[in-house]
Amino acid sequence: MRPGFGGRAAADTLALVVEDDYGSRVALTALLERIKVAVVAADSGHAGLDVLAQRNDIAFVLMDIMMPIMDGYDTMRAVRKLPRYADLPIIAVTAKDGAGERERCIEAEPPITSPSRSTRRSC
Repeated sequence: MRPGFGGRAAADTLALVVEDDYGSRVALTALLERIKVAVVAADSGHAGLDVLAQRNDIAFVLMDIMMPIMDGYDTMRAVRKLPRYADLPIIAVTAKDGAGERERCIEAEPPITSPSRSTRRSC
């Protein structure tokens, strides 16, 4: 069995997918389930925060950036205010590739530094 996040086997890993678009939510869930990662899905930033408030077994989050009311940037900032999720890996998911998008992502969620390449970014 392949190792998952936090030293767990992939089959024991639980991801939170925060995505307002139904089709994208289904596609991301299917992709993760194909590699034996269990998924809890939320259709908004507020719903994602509710999931995190109720659970303590989320290994990582796939966060849509372009959501109404509470976008992914605001949701990531709110997650970081929850002490038990200060180090939770959050992977930004966006179809937008415009000027400044990368910088906004990095501002909301500081980059993950790879031990082998210190210039690698999480978004």
